[in-house]
Amino acid sequence: MTRSKLEKIEGLLIFLAVLGIGLGILFNLVSCASLAELVATDKSRANPVPPFNSTKIVGLITEETDKSILVSVVADHPFAYHLSNSQEKPYHIRIDLEAADFVNLPPLTTVNKGTVEEIKVLPGGGAKRGGRIEIGLKNKVDYEINRKGDRLVIALPKGQEEASLQTVKSEKSGGSILQTTSLAAARAQDYLIGGKDILEITVYDEPDLTKILRVSRQGTISFPLIGAVKVEGLSPSQLELRLKEQLAAGYLKNPQVNVMVKEYHSKEVSVVGALSKPGVYPLTSPTTVLEMLSLAGGLV
Repeated sequence: MTRSKLEKIEGLLIFLAVLGIGLGILFNLVSCASLAELVATDKSRANPVPPFNSTKIVGLITEETDKSILVSVVADHPFAYHLSNSQEKPYHIRIDLEAADFVNLPPLTTVNKGTVEEIKVLPGGGAKRGGRIEIGLKNKVDYEINRKGDRLVIALPKGQEEASLQTVKSEKSGGSILQTTSLAAARAQDYLIGGKDILEITVYDEPDLTKILRVSRQGTISFPLIGAVKVEGLSPSQLELRLKEQLAAGYLKNPQVNVMVKEYHSKEVSVVGALSKPGVYPLTSPTTVLEMLSLAGGLV
């Protein structure tokens, strides 16, 4: 065998050796990466990340005492809510929950105790979380709100004496401050909508119809399917009824509509006197005199 052939064979063997080493290193890297991925997958399964701000409403409890009917909304941890009531028939107290899921709650519970007729659960539709709970009443009554931990308790009288449905009492017990709805917020449903107000309109189970709309200077809004709607001079509950009737007339079957005044821009108040910042202020929400004085910087 000639010297040139030996050199070629030697070069080929060196090439094959280097190739084998390279393939071995590559195989080890792939194996390590696969193992790391498998370990990460197992860890993610063993320690799932809980969903952000996931409040679960797990129970509605109705209790009867000597003087009151107690309606309790129970969650897995403390939750945010907005409470309002209707000043017109059908009377009800409404609890809006923007970030909550309802867990196995019946859509309708008949109570017929004292002033309480029924309790409705109306979850949001589609990708929209939350919803509302409505406590149907036989007549207008005063009530109390008791907020403690993961439970919201509404105490209503057993008697059926007609009341304003505006007085919401507060109390303190056991060192825990009970969260209450202010008198101004309780009167929110008395407010008459005006031009430039901003409305939040929710049609449950119809996310495409849930809108935030500004009332025009002419006192109208443009709502999907319906078109122009005259809203000036209506209370939120009156507008709910009007939208419900128009949507039910050929568009939706038994629509559930919720109207909230998100910002109050149709009313303005002049604050004058010995104040840090006297001037004209918009009423962006139900506001007391003390709150207006605070907006104006307080007394000088």
